[in-house]
Amino acid sequence: MNLHNKEHVKTELNKVGINISTTRTNGQNSFRLIYESYGLFCVNAVKGTELEALKSFTNKWTNIIITSNM
Repeated sequence: MNLHNKEHVKTELNKVGINISTTRTNGQNSFRLIYESYGLFCVNAVKGTELEALKSFTNKWTNIIITSNM
């Protein structure tokens, strides 16, 4: 299944309890926004998010990449 837009991404992540950062921090490689490119979404999960939850979500939704700072 595919996610359709940024609001859909937020809604589906909230349903399963995955929190993401939506603000940019200082630094050259800061990436804390919902980024979309050609229908592929990339988000950054907050520290402490369980790896199994991330795997389960990305197995269900095929057009998202979730980075995590364990």
